[in-house]
Amino acid sequence: MFPVLVPADTATIPPSADASLFQLNSDFNFGGDETFPAGTLGDMIPEIANARGLFKFDIAGAVPAGSTITGASLTMRVTRSPGSAVNSSFALYKVFQDWGEGTGSGGGAGGRTALAGEVTWNSRFHGGATWDEGGGEIGGDFAEEASATRAVAGVGTYIFTFNNCGVEAVQSMLDSAESNFGWALVSLAEGTRFTARRWASRENANPPLLAITFTPPVLPGPVESPRILSFILDDGNGMTTLTFNREAGLVHRLERKISLNDPTWKMMGELPPIVQDSVGMFEFVKSIENEGYWRICARRGSPP
Repeated sequence: MFPVLVPADTATIPPSADASLFQLNSDFNFGGDETFPAGTLGDMIPEIANARGLFKFDIAGAVPAGSTITGASLTMRVTRSPGSAVNSSFALYKVFQDWGEGTGSGGGAGGRTALAGEVTWNSRFHGGATWDEGGGEIGGDFAEEASATRAVAGVGTYIFTFNNCGVEAVQSMLDSAESNFGWALVSLAEGTRFTARRWASRENANPPLLAITFTPPVLPGPVESPRILSFILDDGNGMTTLTFNREAGLVHRLERKISLNDPTWKMMGELPPIVQDSVGMFEFVKSIENEGYWRICARRGSPP
């Protein structure tokens, strides 16, 4: 038996949940708004107040179990930027603890006072479990190392390309769906005012989209016999040729035995897997030793 060749595939999925952690109104929930704030607020308050985004994605529902994650990126849309905006880089940190999205929405900055079980700056579930520190602690509630970073300026679309840490995070969320709590979006300049942006949420017409590149799991087992297209005993040059449908992803083997009563087939040649279907050919010198019974077998094969 050989493993199967399956080409790399891509799944693109919107969030299954998202929200904002809003320090200025620390018991507000933003789970139902079409946009949410992330970054630092301006000078309407005496001290800097932060906002952070949260996202979950149903990775196990979009990527086959047992797949190997080879890459990922998150595309996000900034819908509004303050007049005195300061540019900053934003980072995505894997979240280690569960949280409740909620349905909070409203005018102005958005959101509303949280209901029981909804995520806020103070709590993962309002009225219950809290964050290790307000807004979530990097290195505690969130991973120490970012999965991706991206410089952010004005209104527009931004792609966060995941690093190795981020790819490993996606893999872990696929392999252990029960510990998939998503990512937090955090400005890396939280000590500077005016880095806040309004970001499109999953309720928006331009939701965040997580693109995952993966190789599906290998599957052992035999396949149907290939169809022989031609058999030329002597091509005029003393060669015998046999052509057949060569299916992508399969090892094709030419086998022979002298009589039908012989229990053993002898391998006479083998062709490795290819990426696209084609016409395969075995060619060998015509000889009395070639008399007997021939067959072509196919088995699922390793990637070329």
